[in-house]
Amino acid sequence: MLFKFSQILPAIKSIYEKHGLAAPFIVTSRFLEYFYKRLFDKSYFVYAGNKYQYFYHLYNVTFRNERCVELPIVQHFLKNSANIQ
Repeated sequence: MLFKFSQILPAIKSIYEKHGLAAPFIVTSRFLEYFYKRLFDKSYFVYAGNKYQYFYHLYNVTFRNERCVELPIVQHFLKNSANIQ
């Protein structure tokens, strides 16, 4: 499953409290953007000679900020450090 409803409901409540009646439009646009990126956008970036795929998640709107780049790099280093020890 791409997401858990238990993670999404608090986010929807927060958006509603912040934006009022515009909340359904904001939530819908974020879902559509997230699903498009998650299902169809297979973009990559290169860092230190390695190729990484962008990380997309609804939590903290990672598909709209620098987390989509930071997390794949950190995951790579954690995976490699586990092999070294």
